[in-house]
Amino acid sequence: MINCYVYFDDPLELAKIIKLIQRVQNNIKIFKILDAKQFAKELPGVEKHLLITSYENHQRLEMSGISDLDFKRIAIIDEVESDEDESVYYINKKYLLVQLSSFLDNFVTKHIKDIEYVPVMIQNIFSDEVYPYDLYAKVQDNQFLKILNANKFFTKETLGKYQEKKLKFLYIERQNYKAFNERLKEIHAEIESYSKNTTQQIEVNAIESLYSYVGDLGIDEKIVDMTKNIHESLENKFSSKTMSGLLNRFKKMEGSFLYNHSYLTSVIALSAGKKFTWMNYENREKIYLGSVLHDLGYKNKDNALYENLTKTQIESLDDDKKSDILKHTNRFIEKLKDIDDLHEDVIKMIRDHHGVHGEESYPKAISPTKINLVLALFFVSHEFSLALYRINFNENKIETELNELVEKFNIGNYKKVLPEFKEAMLETFLKNNEVI
Repeated sequence: MINCYVYFDDPLELAKIIKLIQRVQNNIKIFKILDAKQFAKELPGVEKHLLITSYENHQRLEMSGISDLDFKRIAIIDEVESDEDESVYYINKKYLLVQLSSFLDNFVTKHIKDIEYVPVMIQNIFSDEVYPYDLYAKVQDNQFLKILNANKFFTKETLGKYQEKKLKFLYIERQNYKAFNERLKEIHAEIESYSKNTTQQIEVNAIESLYSYVGDLGIDEKIVDMTKNIHESLENKFSSKTMSGLLNRFKKMEGSFLYNHSYLTSVIALSAGKKFTWMNYENREKIYLGSVLHDLGYKNKDNALYENLTKTQIESLDDDKKSDILKHTNRFIEKLKDIDDLHEDVIKMIRDHHGVHGEESYPKAISPTKINLVLALFFVSHEFSLALYRINFNENKIETELNELVEKFNIGNYKKVLPEFKEAMLETFLKNNEVI
């Protein structure tokens, strides 16, 4: 298995590169890096085959005392025209997919030349397909058992059986790996071609879902499991076709900024919720539902990218964008009137999440003295979620953002949640920072 470290401080760029790697190679274990400090805990004891990064982040590593010699090979992705040198391979952003694919093919070919059976991550193997090569499972060191004969149908049930056994890899004979990998890429392309809008689908696929990403940000895996359980519970709780459609619509947006920001808001609030005795299941459910629904009023989901703008800044946009952004809260409330048992707190989260900025609020300002503790936690979590994107999840800026958040919202019921919220976020995002 090839250990590949992907280091970009922009989480969306990081996710895009990872997705591209997974599309062109299937036996690479990826370590996601957002900050040079992570290498201190990631590098020891692990064989370091490959580093993929940008020119700027490569410079940061050198300043942190991490040498090119720590890796067998380095690829730098940027707007570069440089030729390959002894230690670094340069990939121009203009030709990213082609050059990255060629680079990885050559690297893998050299890496596996002395290996009889090449590992392939089981998550990258598609079911309900016929493969022209034998597949193997590893029984013990240097002993492999054939589990699927060439040209046999690999059913979903068969694949599920091995996944249940916690198998992470299946194996292919070395001489067949290259052709097998090409077949996997063909299947992936065939699946994508079913999309009505292939270009849009590829862009969506280029951004990794936060379901798997939030763990790398420091979010407790138990919180991730909690969100999945709450989502399933909500699907069963509401009989309304409108609510079922909305929850399904949210899931289909997986990969977009709207989805990622909304989901991140939920896990931030639920992580902080552990600090409060009043955080019962009902309040967790309200916060999760408010989080996933609050931006579904956009006609164009891409306009959620403007969530960080003030009302004054929004007014300078073109009319279509401006109208969609300023009306997305009230417009959506109209759709919720037919849903029974929807708690008033959830409605307020959706309607008022941009009402916390005084004169820059829209559709109207909400008085801090007129919100309860659940709403206070949601609004603060929403603002911190946007702040994390604004600073590109830069660990060095997180405490500053939290301090500014405390200063801005230090009134009414916000004052009752902010100390514990700040403490929870420092514990979550700066686990190895001296401030803890």
